[in-house]
Amino acid sequence: PTLALSLLLSGSPSSYTKYPPWSSTPSSVLSLEFSTIHPSSLLLYTDTSGQEEFFELKLAEGVLRLRYNSGSGANLIQVGRSLNDGLWHRVEIKRNQTITLLTLDDFVSQFKYSKYSNSFTGSVYVGGLPPYYNDKLGLLSLPSVVFEPRLRGSVRNVVYSSIDGVQRGQEAVEWGVSFPAFLKKMI
Repeated sequence: PTLALSLLLSGSPSSYTKYPPWSSTPSSVLSLEFSTIHPSSLLLYTDTSGQEEFFELKLAEGVLRLRYNSGSGANLIQVGRSLNDGLWHRVEIKRNQTITLLTLDDFVSQFKYSKYSNSFTGSVYVGGLPPYYNDKLGLLSLPSVVFEPRLRGSVRNVVYSSIDGVQRGQEAVEWGVSFPAFLKKMI
């Protein structure tokens, strides 16, 4: 894939990037690349607007953690360590019927089985959520996500694919305090 322009996120209370809804069907993929030197931060969040399904991807002390509920209760998958090394890391969340697979850098994978797997469509937030959610926790399937440390680092190549297998690069549709990396030198 062609490398996209990376976005630099400041980690401030209003820092986030919103991408179009991801159709999280039982046969879909979402991937992105990130780079940070900070050990704990929210990388990605999407949900069903206050119902139970959600996907939360974060770094926790340098370990990549995917917490999700696709209709059969909360699950947790962890991979990697010391991922706050300032290098680019590629993450892929793949759903295949009742299996959710988390892959790091195209070779380290972990997966979980679920009893069943619902489909849902929700906007994808990278690096944090818009500040208006602080006063509207009931709109979130996982309200605690607003308290996660925001990403201070860069993100690029947010890609979705669905049952047809076609990868589609995504462009941000809304953001707060994030800049293309080349502007970093000018700020």
